[in-house]
Amino acid sequence: MNEHTWISPNCQVSKWILLRKSLANNDNNGEWSEAVEIFRDRLNNRFFTPIERLRDAEKSMELGFGFAMLTLDCLLIDTIESFREGRIKGSEKSTANAFKQFFSKSGILEKEFTNTLKRNFYDAIRCGLMHDGETRKGWLVWEQHPDPTKIVDKDQDGHIILYRNNFHKAIVGEFDRYTSELLSGELLSLRENFLKRMDAICGLAPASPEIIEYFAYGSNMNPERMFGRIKSALPNRVARLSGYRLVFNKRSVDGTAKANIERSSQEADFVLGCVY
Repeated sequence: MNEHTWISPNCQVSKWILLRKSLANNDNNGEWSEAVEIFRDRLNNRFFTPIERLRDAEKSMELGFGFAMLTLDCLLIDTIESFREGRIKGSEKSTANAFKQFFSKSGILEKEFTNTLKRNFYDAIRCGLMHDGETRKGWLVWEQHPDPTKIVDKDQDGHIILYRNNFHKAIVGEFDRYTSELLSGELLSLRENFLKRMDAICGLAPASPEIIEYFAYGSNMNPERMFGRIKSALPNRVARLSGYRLVFNKRSVDGTAKANIERSSQEADFVLGCVY
């Protein structure tokens, strides 16, 4: 991962780094709107748009892509929960818990899925599709139910039926609710966890409890160059260092002179730079 890596179709790591510092202030709702838009852009590209294209294609081609769409929905659920949790790295255990938490937070899914169904969904649908390429425990996947709130049902033989279009609509609704909560800023922990996850995606080191400010001058004022040297560096502000002057008294290995700063005897002297 480097500063040129695209984390969404319209955002590179370098752009996130420039935006990141302002997001530490919970009052910067304008910057948070931009952060949420990057998040939406990422998930639209990876999940929402492919699911829509598959749904449109199966209508025109008279084919069924339900398993592919449902597999993407499972990945989508885990992705949303990874941001809610501030997950830096995952495991099967954390994934199983993520599905349980997601179903519990969604009003319509909580209403439709008992605790037993939540556990069975993870094994029969998520693990079945992703590991076996088929459902387990006799679960059936049907396109939709006339009642948009109906997501699971049973047939006359006791097989559980999952209406995948209605299920997807419930996920979309929960995603919209989550992004609305991020924009409102009422839950500080929700924003903090979002930042942890996005920083992990960008390869940034987890924030340290102790923040060290560094005065940069010369080429280190370029955020991309600084990030290449210190992954956790975040641009903060322009700064003026009084009582110092810029000199070129450092000899490089190639024989050229390099910039340096040193104390000056002239009180009026100063060096302009920026603080990370």
